[in-house]
Amino acid sequence: MFDMRQTLFAQLAALPQKVEHADSQMPWRLRRLVFRYRMSTLNDVLSEYLTDPRCPRPSGPSGPSGVTAIAMSFLLFNQMLETLHAGSYYALGSFQTLADALVSAVGHMAGTYCSQAE
Repeated sequence: MFDMRQTLFAQLAALPQKVEHADSQMPWRLRRLVFRYRMSTLNDVLSEYLTDPRCPRPSGPSGPSGVTAIAMSFLLFNQMLETLHAGSYYALGSFQTLADALVSAVGHMAGTYCSQAE
């Protein structure tokens, strides 16, 4: 299950943020796990792997939306779990370092930007 979860995360990360009509021929066979689990809840996926009736299912209180953890989208759960597993990332120095690098790249490509400070 953990290998599948990591492969699924890698497939999700490789997808474009937006798919245009021209990209509709995207080879979904390369993203089989994304296609397979796109509508699954955590309970659906755990039911595939935890077949022993003596094995307890995770549960917990419902959140602000009223959805329990077991009814959560598996893709969302997987992304949260990967963040805990691999660790989160942050801009070295500060967020201002990232903003400065972005402005520099835009200027380097002959682009313009405007800020609220101006």
